[in-house]
Amino acid sequence: MFYKFLLCILMFTKECFTNDVNSNVSADMIKMGEQMELGTWVPRVVNGYPAKLGDVPYQIAIKFLVNRARNLYMTICGATLVAPNKMITAAHCFEERGI
Repeated sequence: MFYKFLLCILMFTKECFTNDVNSNVSADMIKMGEQMELGTWVPRVVNGYPAKLGDVPYQIAIKFLVNRARNLYMTICGATLVAPNKMITAAHCFEERGI
């Protein structure tokens, strides 16, 4: 079982690091351990396609106010709408920020 798992990782890991046309950040721009500039968009979808506004109405971006004067927000997590007034997300999205 372990060898099947390892083989799976080796076969599909390279797809996570792509210079596909959907990515506006080249591999040489990202250095291990360095933080990207605030506001830099780095997609992590493999073999996907851009969604139009309204294509995924159940998907939510949870944002954190970074700079009130500049009205600048940072996406900290995602969530899924499960009812008209309820969403589900990972606990670490709020626990790590003391919310």
